[in-house]
Amino acid sequence: MVSAAVVSPRAVGGVKYIIERLLRGLKREGIFVREFAIDHGLFVSDVADLRLLSELHRYDVIIFMGSIPPLFHVFIKNDIKLLLFVHGFVYHESLATLTQGSFKARVGTLYSLARFEFTRKIDRIDAYVCHSVTTCEANRLKRYILLPQFVFPEEFRHYGDESRAGKKIVRILSYTSYVNSPRLLREDTLILLMKQISKMISKRIEFIIINPMGRSFEWRNVNLVVRRLPFLPRNRFLALLATADLWIEECIDEELRMSSLDAGLVGTPVAKLVHPFFVERQDYTDEVLWAQTPREFINVLVDYISDIENKRYVYSRKYREFLLSKRSWDSVKHGLLNVIRTSA
Repeated sequence: MVSAAVVSPRAVGGVKYIIERLLRGLKREGIFVREFAIDHGLFVSDVADLRLLSELHRYDVIIFMGSIPPLFHVFIKNDIKLLLFVHGFVYHESLATLTQGSFKARVGTLYSLARFEFTRKIDRIDAYVCHSVTTCEANRLKRYILLPQFVFPEEFRHYGDESRAGKKIVRILSYTSYVNSPRLLREDTLILLMKQISKMISKRIEFIIINPMGRSFEWRNVNLVVRRLPFLPRNRFLALLATADLWIEECIDEELRMSSLDAGLVGTPVAKLVHPFFVERQDYTDEVLWAQTPREFINVLVDYISDIENKRYVYSRKYREFLLSKRSWDSVKHGLLNVIRTSA
């Protein structure tokens, strides 16, 4: 039996959820897998984590989560395969901290970037894992494995289609990430888009933005209400998402993040603005409401909202079928499993 160790920082939120899903997927394949959580501190943790070396040497494969591995990975035996899971754009997202963060945050970011560069140059990692081709390219990675965000088929049975019977307001949701990334739409851009849409239709719109870094607020005019909510526990987030008529994915490259897949699980259609450079990398077509320019995107959403009583069900069904055929664990697992199993 192949054994794998998943080494991760003490994660919360989305990263923690991704780790849990990866562990669940690997266990389904009969792989003996164990998670090791390490402290994510400055300098001190690199020394403290050395105590894990003897334990990790018992495994065939070690998967490091969190984009930047601990420095002790260079001391791991060469016959053990090392994989590094990279989330987001390490260089671009670090730039925001370096220009706007506190002194302590800047020092920590510089140290993390140095470790990432060291990891690339020392060339001890056997393969990198990314959610999308764009993520791999932005981080200048080679020998990568694609593992898009995925769902498990049985998750769909827990939710039914949300009926629009009696609804007078169109509810649209989106999410603002913790990170400042060039691939994500800004909150003020999304609000501006909603204001433009509200001027073109007669229906009332409630636009809710979940912002884990911001405070709650509310703004309204004749037929548009904008609300910002703070961080929501996952069960509350899914309950709110199930009542929505549309989820707007903030990412402008080809990736569909986990929140967009969650929308499909609860039957909520997804809309996405995709930069023209990334269109050819999409594996979705009419299953998602998408456009290449803000003007096209506005028109697409206006068309959808104007006939939402009929189109919500159509797009909900198409998107679920897409997730089952192209984004289930069984559809995306093969590249990762091939690397893991050939190591034994």
